[in-house]
Amino acid sequence: MAVQRYAGITLMIFAMIHSGVALTLFGGSLVEIFEVGVLGGPFKWSSEMLTAFWFLVFSWPLFLLGYVTHWAYARTGEIPTTILGVGLASVAALTIVFLPASGLWLFVALGVVLLVFRRDRSRS
Repeated sequence: MAVQRYAGITLMIFAMIHSGVALTLFGGSLVEIFEVGVLGGPFKWSSEMLTAFWFLVFSWPLFLLGYVTHWAYARTGEIPTTILGVGLASVAALTIVFLPASGLWLFVALGVVLLVFRRDRSRS
């Protein structure tokens, strides 16, 4: 099934796009964060700095989730779409409440697509 085959690659591409958007939109804020140092001491975080920081923080786990999903499909020929779909949709939906400026709303749609087109839907 194409959805299972390309789910991991799609997640990795979304992670790279997510990082690219962070660097494009919030490059100045990221430079400011790294100049002051995240752990270098207390400083006032602006909303733009927080948004930039969280954009990059979510990119790495998303890329790794995509890589593991792609690896699982290559090894077994299927992925746990129910777990992946519910996980993506619910984590993204909860995160949107606290960080609406992110692109995580796309992952709600991706989670729903995984749930709708999962291989084992006739058994559910």
